[in-house]
Amino acid sequence: MRFTNIEAWGFIPEMLSDTNPKPLWEQIDDNYAHGGGWVDFDGFKILSGGESEPFVIQYSGDPKSYEIGRAFSEKECLVLFEYSFVLWRNLETGETKIARID
Repeated sequence: MRFTNIEAWGFIPEMLSDTNPKPLWEQIDDNYAHGGGWVDFDGFKILSGGESEPFVIQYSGDPKSYEIGRAFSEKECLVLFEYSFVLWRNLETGETKIARID
């Protein structure tokens, strides 16, 4: 796994393994069960973001939230935002999930 801004990720890197075949969001769900696991947080819009540009998300009526770090595996990425929101994306299919992991 590769991380940008590793110091912002807290304990999340310790929950992830390149050798675990489960998607990264499922690994968080399994390893952070005491904190509630991964619970999808519906209602966000992705305003921008991709391979070469920072992600910006927004929940209806709230200010925009900006990317503060990324984690990459071979086929997935995690994006960390202000207020402990984490976006998961399958890089092959584009499937995306967002949860609050605090």
